[in-house]
Amino acid sequence: MDVNLITYLLLGANAAFLAVVIFWASRPTNKPSSQAPIGIEKARDDFLAMISHEIRTPLNGIIGFADILSRSDLDESQKDSVRNIQESGSGLLRILNDILDMSKARAGKLQTIEEAVDIKAVIKSVFDLFRPLYQKNHNRVSLRISEGLPNFILSDEIRLRQILSNLLSNAAKFTQNGSVTCDVRCDDNSLILTVADTGIGINPARQAAIFEPFEQESESISRQFGGTGLGLSITKHIIEAMGGHIVLVSELGQGSQFTVTLPLKPCEEISAPVEEDDNDAPFFHHHILVVEDIPMNQNLICAILEKRGCTVVVAENGSEALQMIKDHVFDAVLMDVRMPVMDGLEATQKIRSNFGSSLLPIIGMTAHADAVEIKNCLEAGMDEVLTKPIQAKDVYKCLAEWLYRDDGNFTVAMSDHDSSLKQNLESFDILNTIMIDQFIEFLGMEGFRGAVTDTEIDVRERIQKIKDHSYAFKLMQDELHAMSSIVGNIGLNRLSQFCRPLIQMEGAPPLNELQGAINDFETLWKQSRETLEYYLTRK
Repeated sequence: MDVNLITYLLLGANAAFLAVVIFWASRPTNKPSSQAPIGIEKARDDFLAMISHEIRTPLNGIIGFADILSRSDLDESQKDSVRNIQESGSGLLRILNDILDMSKARAGKLQTIEEAVDIKAVIKSVFDLFRPLYQKNHNRVSLRISEGLPNFILSDEIRLRQILSNLLSNAAKFTQNGSVTCDVRCDDNSLILTVADTGIGINPARQAAIFEPFEQESESISRQFGGTGLGLSITKHIIEAMGGHIVLVSELGQGSQFTVTLPLKPCEEISAPVEEDDNDAPFFHHHILVVEDIPMNQNLICAILEKRGCTVVVAENGSEALQMIKDHVFDAVLMDVRMPVMDGLEATQKIRSNFGSSLLPIIGMTAHADAVEIKNCLEAGMDEVLTKPIQAKDVYKCLAEWLYRDDGNFTVAMSDHDSSLKQNLESFDILNTIMIDQFIEFLGMEGFRGAVTDTEIDVRERIQKIKDHSYAFKLMQDELHAMSSIVGNIGLNRLSQFCRPLIQMEGAPPLNELQGAINDFETLWKQSRETLEYYLTRK
């Protein structure tokens, strides 16, 4: 069977199931929403959260493994097939993200996003996706795009794809040994999309009803061709949300013609985004803990990480992860949010409290990607959140931001406690690990920790002296000169570098700048000490 056809059937089944969920979730409670029973509202929210997770789980496998497959040695036909899987999966994902927003569903609203769309490319892409189905039903197909159609328009690409997909799939399904035509043109300020077929047609008495949920032309049609009867209802709502309308002309036994009219907003052409080649991603040599309960997701994430040289250990829940972090050293954790036994939020909180370090990067992975979920993840102590389906380029980009080794320097990303300092020092070498290792080799770990304690007391005294003397510039320079040397001696490389511009400055800056510099020094001192402690626990 053709891979494109498999993709259509598989993703179409998911979309149909989603549609049932939308209908249930958007049913009125027979009361205004402000008066609806809290229990019903909560049950609805919980149901949608569960559905989001359950649908994203297989979708994660479809998109993730298609992503890996696309980087294999494929011929051109295979590349096209994989590309269709990726485009279809991404389209379904975007729709899922929108329709599972409970507030929109209850209000009967579908938001649209206007952006520059290569309309001709979108139409050809959607049309080509259904070619295998047309061929299966022995239909002749024709795509006509008017020469006067602008190359780029302002519209919602995903919604356009959804409209065309629904109309073209219906035409293909209800037409055999006939023809299907898609005509796209513009007229004044309107974009006009027409899909016509020579299929079974629709009884005039039923033409208004088929735009209602769960309605089809007849029971016999439902039994013969299947489907939920939701596609045209959803399509009509989307078209109206985009400021347009749809017209049906049909005659029983002669075929149907659907004409969609949408606002036409030409815009300037934009360059196609340059796709990042994951072959250019950093080659990591790190130990990564993956905390994920679903075997398919475990396999996918391990494949992505191992491709870049990572050593991967898998824990099936947060409780297992805590034990592994206690017994082993990891450079980063990829943490699923929803798991049995102990979920990712509780596990992250326990890691932060039990092991006392904010420097182990914990990257959340969630299928329920709304603002509340992401906020909860960050508040629990996660550093970043990836939304399922997980894709290789997102994992590589995220790890590149949090992990880096170069020339013996141990580098971590600064925490978010001081955002202004973080912006100024986005990339820096905190520790000179070569110097630290030599120090420990000569004096032993106990001797080195003693030197760190002495340095800490010295730094505190010197900072207090600067403050007691109202930031007198000459005294401040002398103290910074001394601190630059002593913190450098214990390998606090970045902190030592931080002092030098002020030491070399000839004229005194304003008082508020001096005060700000000392505040920044104290912030960086604290984070450098945390980094040092984290490094020492790894030895």
